[in-house]
Amino acid sequence: MEARAKRDVLLQATDADMALDRLNLMPPTGSTFSAWLSFLRTLGEALRSNTAVYRQALRDVTE
Repeated sequence: MEARAKRDVLLQATDADMALDRLNLMPPTGSTFSAWLSFLRTLGEALRSNTAVYRQALRDVTE
């Protein structure tokens, strides 16, 4: 249980780093594909970032 508690603290410490506003991501107001393309590309890059990989590794920690 101690490892899981530590993991939760580490995840919480990086929560703000993955928030859309911290990533400078604002969903577009348009509904066309081209309006969303840049947003989706940037979101994809954020999901492959070192922080995202680190957070996934933390979530993979088992008891």
